[in-house]
Amino acid sequence: MGELRNAGLATKQGEKMDVGYDDVGARDYCRDIVVEGRTILNTQACDSLSPTREAALLRYLSTKGYPLGYLLNFASAGRLRFGAMGF
Repeated sequence: MGELRNAGLATKQGEKMDVGYDDVGARDYCRDIVVEGRTILNTQACDSLSPTREAALLRYLSTKGYPLGYLLNFASAGRLRFGAMGF
């Protein structure tokens, strides 16, 4: 997050939001990082970026109306892997 701020970008970490459908679902989901009030950076440490994680990110984007989100995976055999999603 420090590098994003050093680049002059506004960031928020741990901002809570409600997600769900028809009053059913997770409440107070905590996004990892929001950049410039419009992009979610969701960091992971998992074997792979699954369709379930991609679907969750799309749901978070649609709930808040953000146009872009990134899944960042730091646990892939010493390499950073990522996926971008948006509307």
